[in-house]
Amino acid sequence: MSLLEEDYTFGIAVDQVLATQKPGATVVTNWSTSHMLQDIASAHHANLRRAPTGEVYTATEAAHYSAAIAGEGSCAGVIDPRVGMGRDVLRSDLAYSGRAGLQDKAPHGGGGGIAPVL
Repeated sequence: MSLLEEDYTFGIAVDQVLATQKPGATVVTNWSTSHMLQDIASAHHANLRRAPTGEVYTATEAAHYSAAIAGEGSCAGVIDPRVGMGRDVLRSDLAYSGRAGLQDKAPHGGGGGIAPVL
């Protein structure tokens, strides 16, 4: 069970990476990823490039434009060029855990919950 939808996972990763970049950084994603990425890129004064759907197209465009981060929100696939040009689930998880605030109490007495950041 996922606590966070795919588009949000990628959006959080993009927001985190762009926060460390100078204005003008490039993000590459596919055409089926949420418009939310445009809003995040704009907020960081970054460029958003869209590629055809498919990891190979996204990775190729990311390499061509020297992207700070790339990926496909439709599958929570984060491509961090510093790590490699394939989707990296661990990178997605680290981005989420690094930005999410843990609540003190979860509803109904359960363990700690995760408060969405977006």
